[in-house]
Amino acid sequence: GRFAIPVEFLAKLTIEITYFGYNKFQKEYHVAGGKDTIDVGDIGLTLSDVLLGEAEVKARAKRFTMRGDTVVFNPEAFHLEEGERMATLLTQLPGVSINDGKLFFMDKQVHLKMNGRDVTDDKLIGLLPAEAVQNVKSYEQKSQVTELTGMDDGERRQVLDIVIKPGFMDKWYGQTKASAYASENYRASANLHYLTDRDPFNVYVRASDSETRTWGVSGDSEYDWGSPEPSRQQFGSLSYKHSWRPEGVKTSFNEDYWNLGFSPDHNDIRQNSWQNRQTFADVTQPVFSSQHGYNYKHSLDLPLQASLTMHLDPRSWLRVETRGNLTKGDNRSRTEEETYHADQFADADRTMVNASTTKTLRHSDSREVRAVIQYNRVFDGGDLAISIDPQWRREKGNTSQQRTYDYFDLGTHDDMQQTERSESEYRQFKVDAVVNYQIVPKRLKSSAGYMMSYSHTTDNSLATRNSLIDDANSFDRSRKNLDCQPYLALSTSLG
Repeated sequence: GRFAIPVEFLAKLTIEITYFGYNKFQKEYHVAGGKDTIDVGDIGLTLSDVLLGEAEVKARAKRFTMRGDTVVFNPEAFHLEEGERMATLLTQLPGVSINDGKLFFMDKQVHLKMNGRDVTDDKLIGLLPAEAVQNVKSYEQKSQVTELTGMDDGERRQVLDIVIKPGFMDKWYGQTKASAYASENYRASANLHYLTDRDPFNVYVRASDSETRTWGVSGDSEYDWGSPEPSRQQFGSLSYKHSWRPEGVKTSFNEDYWNLGFSPDHNDIRQNSWQNRQTFADVTQPVFSSQHGYNYKHSLDLPLQASLTMHLDPRSWLRVETRGNLTKGDNRSRTEEETYHADQFADADRTMVNASTTKTLRHSDSREVRAVIQYNRVFDGGDLAISIDPQWRREKGNTSQQRTYDYFDLGTHDDMQQTERSESEYRQFKVDAVVNYQIVPKRLKSSAGYMMSYSHTTDNSLATRNSLIDDANSFDRSRKNLDCQPYLALSTSLG
């Protein structure tokens, strides 16, 4: 290369040049005859006799760094097998754990984000490869009111923000599992997710039939547990989210979105029971009895969820969460019981005292709708918060039971039929409004609010016994409740 070095007036100048793999060059120059420039010409370096043919440098990458109050984890510093999923990486991060399908950091449940946007499908971390992660940020996020006003309202949430490498975005990810057994039992599931910042989409389905196990899903993984009731299950979930960046919003809450979720669940459970008893009411004449039970349960659950988070302007926003659910169930059972004066298995000469058969059929229908609407507005010196919470629920049940008794020692026979029709309805409406004003900016805050709650519950039941109304078990009730509470408070921040 070429170089020129300006220096102060000197009578002698020493130039020394070194470079890895070459011998050092050193030469002295003298300034004489009134010259102000020294031309050193071309300088050639000679190769050193000792050269490294190969060099291996080993270093341990930092597992995390601190950026202010944010912990930034480096995935490259953690040893993972090829093909490992993101969930495995997260569990290796110091302080991060997964319990019951939920993520925790330092024993605090985390709010999961990806590329700074809320994650609505927690099964996603079980699908994405660990190599897709650029870094993971953990920080404590204050409320939006605190960020805008500077007055700490005490609300916090622990955030785990996963930054994805650009090459892994806008792609489909999926996983399938299947297993079969020697009998006719089986288990299969499939999970499919389209990863994108603006419009993520997820489909999950599961089907199983087992004599001894019940299957479920929580967070990023499937699980099963021992069950004495053979069950057949079909479950599915469908979720979609659309998000956008609101204009003019400068807080960390800079994402608006709406999302839909539908998770139907169908179950068939079969259970048979058998029991033998020996009763010593009379020591000289013990009584032996046996009981056989047959039970079948059928249930269908159809939950639908929707939510909206939207800024009306940079200082006001609206949040809406709605949930609807329809649940239907059928329960059929039959119980047979026989009583003997001798052990029916040990004694060939046994006498049956009595026998009974009970058949029960119950149908249930439950419907529920609930919405939570929250409006927040920040103004100079304070903020306004209004919450509205309407809820409606209705439950219906029809039960019919037929009992047959045979008393062989008395030579009598008795039939009894019982029915019951029940219905309950619950309606609730809550309104909560709070105005906060900073008397001393960032130090002293006053709060004034008003809470109103109204509920109305009705219950009625009509019971019959052998076609006659059973007054003791029939009723018609109605209850209403109104609760109003104004309040005023002062709070201070010592930080």
